[in-house]
Amino acid sequence: MAKTKLTEGLSDNISSALKYVIFADLYPIVKRTGGMATIMFSNIDHKRLIKWLKGLDQTDTYSENEDDLKDVYSRISVSSALKDLYRTVDKLKSKETSSEENEQRISDIEMVMRKIQKTLKAKLSKEDLELFDKMSDLLDSPAEDAAKSIEGSVGASTKEPEPETEPEPEPEPEPEQDEVEESLKMEVYLKSVIREMIEKRLKLK
Repeated sequence: MAKTKLTEGLSDNISSALKYVIFADLYPIVKRTGGMATIMFSNIDHKRLIKWLKGLDQTDTYSENEDDLKDVYSRISVSSALKDLYRTVDKLKSKETSSEENEQRISDIEMVMRKIQKTLKAKLSKEDLELFDKMSDLLDSPAEDAAKSIEGSVGASTKEPEPETEPEPEPEPEPEQDEVEESLKMEVYLKSVIREMIEKRLKLK
């Protein structure tokens, strides 16, 4: 079974939560100063994170609200509980599992992402949520890229099933000692019969 099939649907199920993750981390991503997203995406460098934004940092919406986004990050980044949740996602997406165990791993990632979304929403003020709604369309593409990155990590760390090996043919059983002796006796007997036949022919001549 293809790895893409094993993880099918994961990115769609977590992209909504990742919009909040990207939103909370917009300021440090743009400024290349770290951010909590680097905990969840320990395998991704800042260049890739910036590419995910697809120019969002160049929009008027961002520049006009940069100070507010800086404040959002400064308030949320102190949460040790959120950082632990981010670490959990990072571990789960790269944890090697068999295809049979993958369903549970994907379910666990989706559960943690829902908890992250709920926690982030609870920490955002009314004004923060209004800004989130204002930027929602701009956050769609970065969130989708982030979701596909997680889905790809899960697929890459899924172990292929071991090929079934055909059983080796059983060796032919060794002949019993009695059978060997019987065969030798028969061989001696046949030789004597042949010898007698030859001798009779010679006499007839």
